Amino acid sequence: MKLRDVLPPLGELDEAMQQVPGMIRTARAFGDFLSELAQLLQEKADLLLQMADEIQAIADKLAALVATAGLNGIHISTNQGVEGFMQELRNAGNPPPWHADGWVAGVVLLGGTADFGAVPALFGL
Repeated sequence: MKLRDVLPPLGELDEAMQQVPGMIRTARAFGDFLSELAQLLQEKADLLLQMADEIQAIADKLAALVATAGLNGIHISTNQGVEGFMQELRNAGNPPPWHADGWVAGVVLLGGTADFGAVPALFGL
């Protein structure tokens, strides 16, 4: 005998109660999945932080190498053309120590991007 047979208005409640164990299992499985996903994301984040530290260490070593060689670098980023470039160069906060009897040479990368696209083809590489 079922609950709906004894009290017909409670039949829907009986049907809903029959589904509760499945819902609990589904919720538990989804919770376990989210927990595993969070752990995986944490591991990946830790690896990325390690990589960032290694990249920063390499950048620091390169900067020290450049400084010991007597070279200086200024990073300038502008979308204002040559005038903007010249203005940023004049306003640079870390100018190199100029010497009256020294030589100055420069390299300018215009339109620099993380995606070098067709640059190798341009230079025949």
